[in-house]
Amino acid sequence: MSHLNGAHAPNAPFTSDDWTNLQAAGFKTLKLLWPDHKKADMVRALSLGVEQIIVRLPGTVNVFFSDAEAILNEFGPNIVIELGNEPNIAEQPNLGSPDAATVANAYHNKDNCYTHQFYINDTLTKIKAASPSTKVISPGLWGSPNSSYQWGGIDLEWLATQPHLMQAYAQCDAIGVHVYHYTDWQPLLDKIWRYHLLFPTKPLYVTEYGIDSIQMVPGDRPTNDTEKVNRYRQLLQQCANPARSYIDCLCMFIMGGTTDFEHYHVGAAMKALAGVV
Repeated sequence: MSHLNGAHAPNAPFTSDDWTNLQAAGFKTLKLLWPDHKKADMVRALSLGVEQIIVRLPGTVNVFFSDAEAILNEFGPNIVIELGNEPNIAEQPNLGSPDAATVANAYHNKDNCYTHQFYINDTLTKIKAASPSTKVISPGLWGSPNSSYQWGGIDLEWLATQPHLMQAYAQCDAIGVHVYHYTDWQPLLDKIWRYHLLFPTKPLYVTEYGIDSIQMVPGDRPTNDTEKVNRYRQLLQQCANPARSYIDCLCMFIMGGTTDFEHYHVGAAMKALAGVV
């Protein structure tokens, strides 16, 4: 059964509509945020047919490891751990530091890069000690493979010149990827391909993807939700090509009533994309 078609849980508690949409879509992959989402959410998701749950850790692992062993033992075969969120974005406090201010604009800072390397190595060791078979993926890298038109991100060409970071990511079972574009699916596919070129031996987990409707350029934006869903369908069909078997899953951002980036369409999109791949 393909895990390709997935969804990102709301940045809030699940609503009854969220569970209804998830069941109707029949998606096999669901990304949750720890500790915002709870053990009960994992149980319910599995009862609705989800087979792969991606659990994204916060910037510090202490809150997770207070009860991690029990969770990994219970859900181990169904759990994938993502080691953080968008470390190449200055506003994200997950370079292993508890203080967001100390990591702002710091991905190019050597000391913070080594801190990030230690965080990945240390967390990966702890997870594998608790559950050796649990799959661990890198923090979800955000944005473009080059930063020419994106904001706040660090280009992957630069990342490739940092052996200590590349070594840390290479120890993970797979690479987490977040891709967005203003208008269409082809640039999303291009970005995924560039990540594959940087990490050619690693599966890619696209744990966030979307067409960013609030930033769409005039003249090329989908005129309605149906057209946006059609563009998502084309992306999924392209990613299902056996030549792109390095892509494990794509999690549409975002379920729930979240209004950031105007991803208000996801409930309808999930149902429309049921069974596409």
